[in-house]
Amino acid sequence: MMVVSIVTIFLMTLWHYQSWNRLRCNVSPGLRLKISHRFPTGFGGLLFMILSMLFIGLIIVLEARPVYYFMMSDLSNTPVTTSNWIKIAIHFGLVLIINILVFIIPMKIGLKKLSEFEKL
Repeated sequence: MMVVSIVTIFLMTLWHYQSWNRLRCNVSPGLRLKISHRFPTGFGGLLFMILSMLFIGLIIVLEARPVYYFMMSDLSNTPVTTSNWIKIAIHFGLVLIINILVFIIPMKIGLKKLSEFEKL
């Protein structure tokens, strides 16, 4: 369970960093250093917090069932069945795919916006 927690926190940290940069580039068209301190308390900051809560909730929901299977098999001293292993693999696979997608897609969008900003 500790490995699951460490990997989940690592992947979610990558998403938070990328989504913060992407929202700063998309929501704050000025993107100047003198006004960047206003972003966390404005519309972009609110949007970031809402998206963060939705993302964290989705990951918790997807990881709840596999953790339940592990804990119940440990408490009842029975091995995890094959069907439960398949369900566990599907859930953790979905978590991994979602984390990779929400890291790569904002990175590409943010890089595109920053390159457009630098051309100005």
